[in-house]
Amino acid sequence: MQASVIIFSADEIRGNVLSKIFKKGGCESFLHKTVVDFGAVSGQLNPDVVVLDTGSFFQNELEGLAGKLSQDIRAHIVLLSEPDDTVLSTHASAHCPLNPFDPEGIFTAAVKLIGTEKKKEQLGQSTSLIDTLKNYLRLD
Repeated sequence: MQASVIIFSADEIRGNVLSKIFKKGGCESFLHKTVVDFGAVSGQLNPDVVVLDTGSFFQNELEGLAGKLSQDIRAHIVLLSEPDDTVLSTHASAHCPLNPFDPEGIFTAAVKLIGTEKKKEQLGQSTSLIDTLKNYLRLD
């Protein structure tokens, strides 16, 4: 079974790059640009991992989201945030720095959270994800 990831990012570039990295890594990836419907989307799709790009949302949106996070959401939460961002830090399973943006590091953190060796093998690629991204963006 394919691992599923929901990415919440209002930043179009970061969100799309993360979505492509997860798809290239063998995950089912969904991108949402608002956190307003976080509970409904997470409940309906039942993801393995949720990536929250806190740098692309307003502080009041993040505070509202912190109130919505509960034990009902069984997904691992990966926070993409600044080091001093503490609004959602108690709910996160992993933290990744917002700057510098490291899509491969975020993917790796998510894969580690998913857990089983079988899923890690399915998600791993023979070529580096950064090489795939460079090729996709024609940076080579």
